[in-house]
Order: sequence, then C-alpha cells, then structure tokens
Amino acid sequence: MTAIRKIIEAAGGPVKLAKSFGCSYTAVNTFERQGYLPLARAKEAMEKWPGVVELRELVRPDLRSAMDIQTGGSLLA
Repeated sequence: MTAIRKIIEAAGGPVKLAKSFGCSYTAVNTFERQGYLPLARAKEAMEKWPGVVELRELVRPDLRSAMDIQTGGSLLA
C-alpha cells in the first residue's frame, strides 16, 4: 500500500480526503496516480493524520532526496 493510499484510508476515502483538503476528488486521484502530494498538502496530511506515514513518503522524489540531506529530515522546519 502506498503512503498516499494510507492517508486516503485514514481520511475515510478519497471523497473525504478531498473535502478535508478543500480540493476536488479528481485532484486526490491525480495525487494518487502521481505518487506524491504537493508539499503544502503533505504537511497538512501530517498534521491531520499524524503517525500514519512519514512526510518524506508523501512528497516528490527530488524533495525526498533534499530531506535526506538536511538535518532532521524535514524541509518544513
């Protein structure tokens, strides 16, 4: 199961996640298809569903690499 799928399930499904984010169901499907959330949405997901996944699992691969380089592993500190 992907990290985004875990967040979708924690939210209660794609429609509820879309409502929680204030975006469309189609946007949630796009996030899932791409395999990552925009950084702001990833931060929001971490605040709403802490402990479900790690932040680095939700963001773009290039941001994951940058997070690994930084101390503490977070671009949002």
